[in-house]
Amino acid sequence: IYGRTLLDSGSDYRFDLLAGYQMARIDDDLELRTNLTRVDLGNATFTTNDLFDVENEYHAGTLGLMGEFYNGPLTIQMMGKIGVGNMNQRVAISGTNTVNGVQTGGGLFAQDQAANGGPTFNIGTYERNQLVWSPEVNIKATYSLSERLSVTVGYTMLYWTQVALAGDQVDTNVNQDVVFNGAYVPGGGARPAFAFNDTDFWVQTIDIGLLLNY
Repeated sequence: IYGRTLLDSGSDYRFDLLAGYQMARIDDDLELRTNLTRVDLGNATFTTNDLFDVENEYHAGTLGLMGEFYNGPLTIQMMGKIGVGNMNQRVAISGTNTVNGVQTGGGLFAQDQAANGGPTFNIGTYERNQLVWSPEVNIKATYSLSERLSVTVGYTMLYWTQVALAGDQVDTNVNQDVVFNGAYVPGGGARPAFAFNDTDFWVQTIDIGLLLNY
């Protein structure tokens, strides 16, 4: 949502200053499953299930410029904005394992506290807020087919500096002693552990449409 105010205009162009608010939601999930049958243990079955559920919610103020250029039935619109605001990152990690039909907590890369105590590893819900900036660039061409009907084609690029993705939250160093509800041995280490990891994230889109004015 934004407002625009005129900076300059002529017979075939206009420039506007833009200011407003933007909201974005970027969700990412990763589910990992394993299935194993041990013939040497009488065909005992072992399964694991890990879920990494990540949500990013962004609220920001924006400031930018828009230019429009007219040439007969053709209008070219160019817009550039930058937003600065808060990115709320939320990561929920869960996991289970099943041995011969009996299910307990802790999968493979998602581990709960061992039955004999020790660290709580990485299962749980984690949340933090980050200051993020987000540029956006858009260019759109509009061609008037008639007084009321126009065809449009456009390109948009959006970018955020810090987005948490599910795959980046997986700690692949696992204390093998605690897998399948095993006992915690201090020498095995307190892994997998949780630490926030984020990355830059960008999206490009092309849109084609019809515009009807009445």
